[in-house]
Amino acid sequence: MTFGRPRKSLVLWLQGGLGNQLFQLHGANALSIDSGIPLIVSRASFLRDRLRDIGVAPLLNPPELLTWSEELVLGWPYRRNGQSRGRLMPSGLDVVHVDEPGLAAAPGALLLGFFQSPHNLNRPTDAIVAKLKAFRENFMKDDGRTHHKFGNIAHVRRTDYVSSTVANSRFGSLGRPYYERAFAHLGIGAKDVVFFTDDVQFVQAEFDVPRDQIVGPRDTKTDLEALLLMSKASNMVIANSTFSWWAAEVAGADATAVCTPRTWFRNEADATSLARSRWIRISNGQ
Repeated sequence: MTFGRPRKSLVLWLQGGLGNQLFQLHGANALSIDSGIPLIVSRASFLRDRLRDIGVAPLLNPPELLTWSEELVLGWPYRRNGQSRGRLMPSGLDVVHVDEPGLAAAPGALLLGFFQSPHNLNRPTDAIVAKLKAFRENFMKDDGRTHHKFGNIAHVRRTDYVSSTVANSRFGSLGRPYYERAFAHLGIGAKDVVFFTDDVQFVQAEFDVPRDQIVGPRDTKTDLEALLLMSKASNMVIANSTFSWWAAEVAGADATAVCTPRTWFRNEADATSLARSRWIRISNGQ
């Protein structure tokens, strides 16, 4: 068995939820273009992640993925204590941390990280947005929803932001006051909004809206389709989540207004926010 192709390429260690995967794919693709080194994506992390799958799969062609035979030779980039390795065995790839300053990748590098540093946030997202829009038009055409557009949407992120100590300490969870302030800024109320959420029962109770005003996990075939439906809104109230960040990024100039939490990372300065400068920052204090 040979491992020649990955040693001549950049290999992206894809991990996390859909929004994080999109940031990784965007950053790695830009690095590949800048360096002239081909990019291949590894799916191996999802073999151990029971909560997530490779949500960006529809955006990739088979040659852009490691084969399963190559995955077997790749190796695992994390030690048992959670620290990353410097080199993978048996493949011999060098681990490169993508969010550290002065990134310089060479063929045979495994790209590890989330590509959410200021440098990567400033890279044009045109290539990934074009892929997302093409997929959006195809699946909406297949479902007969080509011209469908929401007026106002709000993304309510719960799950790990509530249940995970690590995620909650990093992001917190947005309460009703944030959404009411955003709705007031837009001159609308909860009854005027389609809610996208991973916790339908919470949204029903918290905002007193009917079930048919909510798009939950079972209402779309995939998370990617839910994200792209969100991107068709005129006004968006997003969470401090990379999932709705990408929905707003795809919407671009087609969205009249995007409201975002002023504080993205809990207990960090507002300047560390991932929010675009053109978005409207709304206080997310209680």
